[in-house]
Amino acid sequence: MFIEVHRLAQFNPRGTDVSVILDLMIHDIDIILHLVKSNVNYISANGVAVMSDTPDIANVRIEFDNGCVANLTSSRISMKKMRKMRLFQKDAYIGIDF
Repeated sequence: MFIEVHRLAQFNPRGTDVSVILDLMIHDIDIILHLVKSNVNYISANGVAVMSDTPDIANVRIEFDNGCVANLTSSRISMKKMRKMRLFQKDAYIGIDF
């Protein structure tokens, strides 16, 4: 399975005392861990502080022991709001608009 998540928001100074990971991405990480039900094998991540002192945009790639890969992007400096998750499997495509 391959999972792609975009959780994007326009800038709001509320919540900038924590990174976008704790502000927005944490919800998607929780959902993915419940869906995949496998141990994490590898994580790569990057984030950049643009408007605040903590990362305002971040991208994470999580690879699981069962072969599933999840790419997550969270931003609080986007032009428009987006809350989408897409799951790709051999026999199915699932798109969720939160």
